[in-house]
Amino acid sequence: MHVAYTIAFDSPGTGGHRLLAKMLAMSLLRTRFDGEIIIFRNSPAPIFQIGREGIIEKYVPTRSQGGLQMRDEAWCWKYRVAPEVAARCAETGAERVLFLDADILCLRNADHLLDGDWDIAYSTEERPITGPC
Repeated sequence: MHVAYTIAFDSPGTGGHRLLAKMLAMSLLRTRFDGEIIIFRNSPAPIFQIGREGIIEKYVPTRSQGGLQMRDEAWCWKYRVAPEVAARCAETGAERVLFLDADILCLRNADHLLDGDWDIAYSTEERPITGPC
């Protein structure tokens, strides 16, 4: 089992990242991803009105700001949530963690990307996953 997580932080009065995170989570479920999906959001309202098995939403209160400041705030939270993600992995026995930007869709199962004998692997938009580091 694995854990995938994403950050869905929106500026006040917007909801674009919430929608992207919802589409990402649903695409992972459709591919039969073997694990849990955690969505960290900064809006009090849930992304899914009806809970979905395999999807956990965590509310993270942030400062009310917009534009580039909100982008920078969201960037920092990719790492600040690491203790929560690690705790969830310890609870569930998850072997690997996958961070996904909210602006992607999974068209096929991603489990094979988490196989192998490595500690850290990474990928940019320009190239495939590289490991080990």
